[in-house]
Amino acid sequence: MYCLDIMMPGFTGIDLANEIRGSDKTAPILFFTSSAEFALESYSVRAADYVLKPVSKEKLFLTFDELLEQIEAQKKENTIIVKSCDGI
Repeated sequence: MYCLDIMMPGFTGIDLANEIRGSDKTAPILFFTSSAEFALESYSVRAADYVLKPVSKEKLFLTFDELLEQIEAQKKENTIIVKSCDGI
């Protein structure tokens, strides 16, 4: 999981997310930022969420809980149950 801001010295969080996607196509990317300006562009790097600052404790935990639920659901989707004479 990558937690990024949009505004960083010398480059944007979108730039960094593009670099991440070059080597990791599936890791969740979350943006926590004070700039709504790049919200639509965050879809181009398949960001899991785009949260505007200031972030309350409740919003932070809700964001992480939702992401963890998505990860668990994906794990279940990638599971194959095989029944044989030796068991499951």
